[in-house]
Amino acid sequence: MQFLYNNRNEYGVFHLTITFIKYILMKRNFSLVLLLILPVLSFSQWTSNTALNTTVKDAIGTGEETPLSATRADGKTYISFFESAAGGYQLRMQLLDTAGNKLWSAPGVLVSNLPQSTALFRYDLKVDQNGDVIVAFQDIRTAGNLNVVVYKIDVGGNPLWGLVGISLIDPVSTEGLAPAIGITNSNNVIVGWSANAGSNKWVAIQKISPAGNILWANTQRVIDSTNAKKFSRPTFVAAGTDDAVMLYVQETGSFPAAASVMYAQRFDTNGAKLWATPVQVSNKTIPFFFFPAAVSDNNDGFFVAFNTGNAAAPSQTDVYVQHVSGTGTTWNTIGNVACALANTQHFVGNAKYDSSNNSFWVLLKVTDISQGQSGVYMQKIDAATGNVLLGANSVQLLPVSAVYNDPRDLSITNNGVITFYSVGSNSLSQTLAAVKNDFSGNLTWTNPVTICSNTSGKDDLTLGLFYNNQVVAVWDDTRNDYGVYAQNITNDGLLGVVTSLYQIEKEKTFVVYPNPFKNNLHVADKTSTQNALIKVYDIMGEEIFWGDEKTSANINTQQWSAGVYFVRAGSNVIKVVKQ
Repeated sequence: MQFLYNNRNEYGVFHLTITFIKYILMKRNFSLVLLLILPVLSFSQWTSNTALNTTVKDAIGTGEETPLSATRADGKTYISFFESAAGGYQLRMQLLDTAGNKLWSAPGVLVSNLPQSTALFRYDLKVDQNGDVIVAFQDIRTAGNLNVVVYKIDVGGNPLWGLVGISLIDPVSTEGLAPAIGITNSNNVIVGWSANAGSNKWVAIQKISPAGNILWANTQRVIDSTNAKKFSRPTFVAAGTDDAVMLYVQETGSFPAAASVMYAQRFDTNGAKLWATPVQVSNKTIPFFFFPAAVSDNNDGFFVAFNTGNAAAPSQTDVYVQHVSGTGTTWNTIGNVACALANTQHFVGNAKYDSSNNSFWVLLKVTDISQGQSGVYMQKIDAATGNVLLGANSVQLLPVSAVYNDPRDLSITNNGVITFYSVGSNSLSQTLAAVKNDFSGNLTWTNPVTICSNTSGKDDLTLGLFYNNQVVAVWDDTRNDYGVYAQNITNDGLLGVVTSLYQIEKEKTFVVYPNPFKNNLHVADKTSTQNALIKVYDIMGEEIFWGDEKTSANINTQQWSAGVYFVRAGSNVIKVVKQ
């Protein structure tokens, strides 16, 4: 088998405080008195108990493995995972609301129980512009061969592309593996995967409409007919109205001495290649088992952080960054080094783009030469020039030590970056923690926050987007056998359901008045830079107002019932009361 990449070994919500508020009408003065705010609702799932966390699925006797997560625009979190069953695996999914409640049945929605291999491989999960989730993986339903299948699930757990999904088979290949998903700006779905026949290997690409129709009559390919070059590891970003830019890897030679070099190509809406020749992302090579990820620059191009050999000591690993524009230009022919710290090795933890600061953040695992000790570092890259902004050696978040702090993922908030990392060199005996730095690289929490104190194996951790004043982490955990767990953390480092709006209100960048109000409510942005629609939610989390305005709104509230409401603009929230 040509391309076996086990996902377990690869690098990788406006938060409504739903509390019961009870007002009692006093007999003597008929004043409204706030009686009780319950600290945690019985139906809430987020917990501050780091020994427990929120269980997505951990059934005794079965293994739930290789989870992926994706965040909807309302902060709900889709989670996919494979569950062992009858000697193979079936794919299931769960959806958590912003309070951590399971919105689907406890076992999770069964996406597919069609024949699976006894091994698990890389797969992908993405949310489209309608808030539906796309999952692409491989199974052996077709003549026992591994081939790619794609499903689309809506917020109700319904399979929009049918109970068996869509099979993507390149007619000239014998198998397909490691699919990657791209969502175009027209909400079409691009899927690329590694196809092979004999010793030849190439990238196959197909496009699917929101309704589930195959849009290209022929599968598009990046292929070398002479078989001298092999292609693999695609990843996509959206460009133009319905184009896609694909980052992929060209391999020459044979494993373990194969040389892997990154290239990029832009495809138009019909699958035609728009660049006369592929763009070489860097003339440096990457490891054979490293999957580079294209990170959109929101302007038709992408950034990438990648592992490569140290120029002075090729056996040691460095991290470089590169940018490819929507027209195929790069910063330079090599890319820029992210960390120049001497006598250490450097690896990509993950990387994210921050559009508000036009900067590319790179999370770094820094080890000693023998890789027996590890620490966590961070670098910020100027998106326009590629220059490092936190010093040539990057910023140390946690020192290199035998404690072995291993960075897993990062999420950008409105005022900094939250990093999750595991603690412990034994892969079956680890805990999880988080730190936060501001946009200048300074740590802003007094101490790291423990996320999971249960000492067990931790793998496949992903962080969601910053919504509702919180970030949601999902990971695989061996505390029982294999199970999937989740935990939220607020922008101030708090765990569990938020019971006070203090930490939200102290960061607000807009004002709401009068408060309390009667028949009218005015919302105004204090900074004039807010770029988010104004929304209002009732005490149960139902959206009752969606404003067209982005900086201010005058809301007629005559039809609203007396009680508590929450006004949201971006990540900022204010609690208001109607009399």
